[in-house]
Amino acid sequence: MDLYFAVSTFLIIWWLVFLIILPCGIENPDFSNLTRGQDRGAPANPRIFFRMFLTTLLSSLLFFVLYYIFSNNLISLRDAI
Repeated sequence: MDLYFAVSTFLIIWWLVFLIILPCGIENPDFSNLTRGQDRGAPANPRIFFRMFLTTLLSSLLFFVLYYIFSNNLISLRDAI
């Protein structure tokens, strides 16, 4: 696995995992305490940095599993072509 393939694979995995994790555990704010201009669908506490950290951990794990599979030729992309 060369560097460009590895980086692009990691970025694709990272974005997919991020978009999967993003809506999990979202709580809507109390509608009685809304201020003027506040969106009703906006989460009360999005914890975006925690989600990015969790995404990085899970993406790294998935990437290393794929790297192991491709480096040991358990699945070869050359056979698929």
